[in-house]
Amino acid sequence: MSIPYRRILMTVDGSFNAEAAAAYAVQLAAACRAEMDVLGVMEGREEERKQEVIAASLARIAERGADSGVEVAIFAEKGDFIRVVQRLAATRRVDMVMAAARHADQRRHFFVATAGSRLMAALSCSVLVVRVVNPGRLARPQRLLVPIRGGDRRFFPEKAYLVARLAHHYQAQVKILQVQTAIKPRAAAAELERAAWQAAGELVEMLQADGITPTVRGLAGKDVGAVILREAAARHHDLIIAGADQRDWQARLLRESPVETLMVRTPCDLMVLRPGV
Repeated sequence: MSIPYRRILMTVDGSFNAEAAAAYAVQLAAACRAEMDVLGVMEGREEERKQEVIAASLARIAERGADSGVEVAIFAEKGDFIRVVQRLAATRRVDMVMAAARHADQRRHFFVATAGSRLMAALSCSVLVVRVVNPGRLARPQRLLVPIRGGDRRFFPEKAYLVARLAHHYQAQVKILQVQTAIKPRAAAAELERAAWQAAGELVEMLQADGITPTVRGLAGKDVGAVILREAAARHHDLIIAGADQRDWQARLLRESPVETLMVRTPCDLMVLRPGV
């Protein structure tokens, strides 16, 4: 597959959420054989104690990277968060920026209000927002759930690359889930399966070419996010890898989006990918 991540930049703020998400960043870098940068940004007049917390977090992440065979460079800077990330991503030629979903983000009504969505709007490289729900299984998922929707096809190559790298690294099972909103919820299983394979066929072929054989499941419902949540909980998935497009991180008129629903209510760890543009 021709979309390698050669350098991954993880942004941290000294919080538990950020450090937990950084565990995924380390493992993704190991899976991609990529180098990793870790950036702590102090905005405004941060207290000296906060600076010490961020510095300690950076050191722990670098140590975790070394233990996993990942080359990690650490950076601590002051300034506007988005501008600092933009500058470092450009100068370091970063392929992917990762950020944690914070507890504060989970209470926002719009996904566009979060730091992760600001990065998606500002950066041209790939952006991956991670929410860790189950620290007990931290960065060791075994059952990956990959929801897709109609506009995803142009993002299939990068999504396939990311999913395949993680599936190989964790020796995890992969399920692709396609939710039909135009079919009645009680439609025949055969009809849902046909629709799912029609939507997911190209992604399945890409994964199979990379040595991953996913299962495909089709469900129906008007509330796509709620259907994904029910499937994740009922089938005991431990990581959802969802996609975000312009509708999710820019359109403030949306009262709900599947990504927003997942960010707030996910029963398991969640990754939201906005592919490079």
